[in-house]
Amino acid sequence: NMLIGCLPRIASTGDFYASSGIEVIVQSLFVILNTRPESRVWQPEFGCRLKEYIWDLMDSDTIQNLSSEISNAIKTWEPRIKLNKVDVEPISDIAGNKINILIDFTYEERDYKQTFNIKANSDMMEMSVYDLIAVPRG
Repeated sequence: NMLIGCLPRIASTGDFYASSGIEVIVQSLFVILNTRPESRVWQPEFGCRLKEYIWDLMDSDTIQNLSSEISNAIKTWEPRIKLNKVDVEPISDIAGNKINILIDFTYEERDYKQTFNIKANSDMMEMSVYDLIAVPRG
């Protein structure tokens, strides 16, 4: 029942880097958030419309809609966790919209929280999926 993932990066052993446990879940959340629906021909519904919202005025309606979009995508595409809460925190500055997405979830009877920091003028793929770390809550 061990949860193992494999990303296209070579480990020091010469094999593919293998992630395990909670690391796989966090990487899965990253992929869900970063994948635009209709970008996968074989699975067009997969993903989240995050990038459609990032340039919008971050008023309470947009924040609520974005939070619902993220929650629905996670509930649909990551059945291994129980989603407890999604918080979207807008941060406006001179460089454009930024948002922090806090995902609070339970995996294997343990609570975790993961924050993704998103900038409107950047691509999430600039972030390294290998550096994502879930922090146990409490």
